[in-house]
Amino acid sequence: NQRIEVAVPEGSGLSRAIINAGDIQNSGIEASLSLTPVTSKRFEWMTQVNFTRNKNEVIKLTPLLASGVYTLTDGGVNNYDMVIREGHTFGEISGKGFKYLNGKIVVSADGVPLAGADTVLGNPAPDFTLGWNNTLKMGNFSIGILIDGRFGGEVMSITQAVLDRFGASKETADARDAGGVDVAAVLEDGTPFSGKLNAEKYYTAVGGRDGITEAYVYDGTSIRLRELSVGYNFPKSVTSSIGKNVGLRLSLVGRNLIYFVNKAPFDPDI
Repeated sequence: NQRIEVAVPEGSGLSRAIINAGDIQNSGIEASLSLTPVTSKRFEWMTQVNFTRNKNEVIKLTPLLASGVYTLTDGGVNNYDMVIREGHTFGEISGKGFKYLNGKIVVSADGVPLAGADTVLGNPAPDFTLGWNNTLKMGNFSIGILIDGRFGGEVMSITQAVLDRFGASKETADARDAGGVDVAAVLEDGTPFSGKLNAEKYYTAVGGRDGITEAYVYDGTSIRLRELSVGYNFPKSVTSSIGKNVGLRLSLVGRNLIYFVNKAPFDPDI
């Protein structure tokens, strides 16, 4: 069941009500493999690999939603929102798409991209995740290394869109230096557009909160050094002076230290 806010008859004395409704079907798999490849008196290496994959479908919401659509995050003045639709996956991102003709972006005579209809732009949920955790023990010292990745899914950056609208991003600077934006585009009658699109006109049309948000949908794939830790267990010769059954450990932990792969211009987990 999902908590859904719906309109109710005015005769009830209320305008809105929150109900439990909806039928969402989830299916997936989670697998884990643990090994200890090396073990000795002086050194031990323990490793674990985790794999998870989940798929879901919104089977039914509630008859009180005549459109069969419930908005999770209303974009307001922004050209995007996050919704639940019957027959779709949970939490899809909807927004303003480009206008296309035969698979190419349609532009005006002076090279301004034209907006198409509102459409589903993606879903932030990854296709699957992988994690690789390692623990190395050497005497009283230990090192923990966790590498994980999320693969697939789509994410959106309105921050990037706003920076582009004002010409304050690296992408807009690169486009100006290159003499424009190189896009395979056509006019409304199907005639190929000759040359590059003017950078200012292009980013004014697609950028900003009210622009063509399809331009700011990115692959959510990322692989990172999620955590690196170094620890030291104080020997009993030290802890015995504190108490008979006292253990003392000093650790230094760092998280999200390095991206090995990140296809979006920001952290896709945010």
